[in-house]
Amino acid sequence: MVLTSSDTPRGIKNQAERSNSGRTRKLVEDRDGGCRYPGCPVTRFLENHHKRHWSKGGATDIDELISLCTHHHREHHRGEFTIEGNPNRPDGLIFKARYGWEIEPHIPDPVPPPRHDPPDQQPVRGWTMDSTLYLRPNKPPAPTDTY
Repeated sequence: MVLTSSDTPRGIKNQAERSNSGRTRKLVEDRDGGCRYPGCPVTRFLENHHKRHWSKGGATDIDELISLCTHHHREHHRGEFTIEGNPNRPDGLIFKARYGWEIEPHIPDPVPPPRHDPPDQQPVRGWTMDSTLYLRPNKPPAPTDTY
């Protein structure tokens, strides 16, 4: 491994070996921080993928390897999407579906506001003046002698 002037790790190109060393794997995983597929949250049990397949001349080099989770690695080898670009830049990779459109990360819908009053506007202990019960005696009032 060689560090460039920008402290970007660069590997030494190695076409002879298909698998990478533990050190190269760790460098790739540290650089990527998780599966590089857009929107994938997986950060553990990653696999290093040759951006240009090893069987087609891809080098086992940090510049040619990216981290993918098992699911996305398998989907890529099934031909579900392609990967282009520079893995050393955060926005350097472009993922395209098999039909050609660019895959964007899924952005969840905003959380709707709560359906209840904020705590400072709620009545104490759930009572309001309008809901106060007024009790009346069970018996009618006693008759009086005055007419």
